[in-house]
Amino acid sequence: MQIRATPKVQAARRVEVGDTVRFRYLTDEKRTIKVTISKAQSDASRGIIHFGTPVASALLGAEEGDEVEVLVGSYIRQALLESIAKAADPVGLDKLN
Repeated sequence: MQIRATPKVQAARRVEVGDTVRFRYLTDEKRTIKVTISKAQSDASRGIIHFGTPVASALLGAEEGDEVEVLVGSYIRQALLESIAKAADPVGLDKLN
C-alpha cells in the first residue's frame, strides 16, 4: 500500500510570515507598497514589517487579488494584494521588481 501526501497548493498561495508582498491602497491607484513580513522587529527603511502590525495582520492569509482591510490609525483602508513572493521561492522575487 502506498500513501501519498496531498500537496497543500492552497496554503502555498497565501501570505505567510517571511513572504514579500506588493499591495496598494485602493484610494491611491498609482502607488504600490512592497513589504516583507517578519518575526523580527520592523525596519521601515528596509521594507520589513513585524507580523503583529496591523498591515501584516491584514495581509497574512490573503491571496493575490484579494482585497483586505487595514487599520491605519483610527481609519480602515481597503488595500489590494497584487503579488506574493514566497520566502523560499527566489524565482518569485522577479514578480516584485
